[in-house]
Amino acid sequence: MKTLILCSVMAVAGLLAATPASADIVYEFFNNGTTIGAALDGQASGSFTQSGPSGTATLTAMTSLAGEVFNSTGSNPGFGINQSASNDDTDGFDFDELGGPGVAEGLILSFDTNVLLESISVGSFSSTDEVQVLVGGTTVATINSTGATSLNGFALSAGTSVLINTTAGTYGNGWSLNSFDVTVEAVPEPGAVMLLGLFSLGAVSRRRRS
Repeated sequence: MKTLILCSVMAVAGLLAATPASADIVYEFFNNGTTIGAALDGQASGSFTQSGPSGTATLTAMTSLAGEVFNSTGSNPGFGINQSASNDDTDGFDFDELGGPGVAEGLILSFDTNVLLESISVGSFSSTDEVQVLVGGTTVATINSTGATSLNGFALSAGTSVLINTTAGTYGNGWSLNSFDVTVEAVPEPGAVMLLGLFSLGAVSRRRRS
């Protein structure tokens, strides 16, 4: 009996291991040379579906404040917010936008399935810039320099918003979003779930007979 139980456990483990390993899906914003950057140019929001070895996920992106639209240029990097304010960095995300403190440009992302947030890459950072990645009241990461920042596989439920917010910087000299990297959360194979259920039922039956 012990041998049977051990074999069942090993079989379940094998089926779970057969689930595709974590792999990244990269959403590229960069400039108007990317699919997402070009589609969001002049828009306040948009949705984009991409697939990878880990699965398929649809990202929805929108500006964090009403009255703003995304702007994508030929610069590299060159993706940000175009706002009707003097001295606006039209292909970047500014701090103290509209001339008032605490009113900063940013964007909100969400996904149609459970994902793990892997990393975010930004460009055109100055020494005074700071960006926070927030989920609800949780700070997932604080960004202070150009390049990729790990988000440590933060588990994000489907439909939950991620706020990428400018928290410090110089008005008129914004940063640019390059890319956002996620992994679709692995789901156990149906066979593994069925086998685990049968194993549990067998264990209950044995306890009743004993």
